[in-house]
Amino acid sequence: MKITRIVNIKESGVNICIAGVVIHSAENFLVVEDGSGKAKVYYGDVKPFDLSSVILVTGNVLSAEGELKEIQANAIAELSGIDLRLLRRAIELEEELERLEGMLERGMRDAS
Repeated sequence: MKITRIVNIKESGVNICIAGVVIHSAENFLVVEDGSGKAKVYYGDVKPFDLSSVILVTGNVLSAEGELKEIQANAIAELSGIDLRLLRRAIELEEELERLEGMLERGMRDAS
């Protein structure tokens, strides 16, 4: 599953994967920030994560409305030691590649 930037979460009820920094930790939820937006991540019996932990979350989007998206986590993994800047750049490059591939496909269809 590809990592989605939080700003690109537009639809509820879909499964997604996000990566970001824990900026708030409570008993049954975390707030994660990925440089593009914030998400409130609900979880069950997962150990609480420290502030500033970099985590990967897979789950279901409960709410895509507003600035704070809401996600019910299926799994959370700590990404200790990862360079978050490089991860963000890789995600941006993947999005750019998809955009360029779409333009190429449209151009080829228009040419035929």
